[in-house]
Amino acid sequence: MPKKTVKRASVNRDPKVALNTAPDYSATFTHEIMSLHRVIAEELSASVELDDDMNYGSAQKLVVWLDRGCRLIAPRSPKAAYRLIDFVSSRGRFFTFITLALSASTAGWKEKGFEEPKRYWNLVAKGNLPDGIKFVQKKIASVMESNKYALLEDPVLIQEATGHWTKLDSRPATVFEVLFSEVL
Repeated sequence: MPKKTVKRASVNRDPKVALNTAPDYSATFTHEIMSLHRVIAEELSASVELDDDMNYGSAQKLVVWLDRGCRLIAPRSPKAAYRLIDFVSSRGRFFTFITLALSASTAGWKEKGFEEPKRYWNLVAKGNLPDGIKFVQKKIASVMESNKYALLEDPVLIQEATGHWTKLDSRPATVFEVLFSEVL
């Protein structure tokens, strides 16, 4: 069965060019992400959460929730152990993944700034991803790539984006921060 594709006006496919492209806050971009959302949900046969809030960011996010066994579950389920977030840039045809894991205990709550013991979400290093999450990433990446989006990973994302600064602390921004997160 052929992959479903989503149509959109031509946008930057070179990360260096995209760094200097204004974020696209238009309804057209939101509709494209909504279409990707539907196709990915269909591909996964699971619910996918759409986070279209672009406050402090130039990306929208497609989020899948997984239990401890890396089985897809309903968004925000109390059984959630992982959140796989697909950041989709509005500055160019790029996406990247971030995976968060719910802490197994409440240890370290004071260091995290909580006022009471609670579990919290931690970033999972790409080298520590369970195979089940890697499998889901591949399925999502297949949809994204069939729609002419390119996956950007750490070697590119951690580079400094010359001439760009973060909004909150005015430090030099990384490629990730410019294309997906917060910058001036």
